[in-house]
Amino acid sequence: MAKVYIVSFRSNDDRRPSKFIVLAESMKSAIQMAWEHGGTDFQSRFDKSTAQAQEMKEGSVRAGSTTLEPDLRLGGLKSFAG
Repeated sequence: MAKVYIVSFRSNDDRRPSKFIVLAESMKSAIQMAWEHGGTDFQSRFDKSTAQAQEMKEGSVRAGSTTLEPDLRLGGLKSFAG
């Protein structure tokens, strides 16, 4: 069964991380989907070895004053600044 994960990557210059909300079958596949979704420009600025995935609890994530809802299609991605 697919689960919603929050995947984060640290930048090469150690600035704040980039985060994605991903619907995937496992943590490993969530990290891979987020990495591929980022594209070549993203991949040149972020380090895949710093990737972390955390299963999202029921409900939504609050980022500042914005509530982010996951895209509930398998492989759906939402990105946001962390």
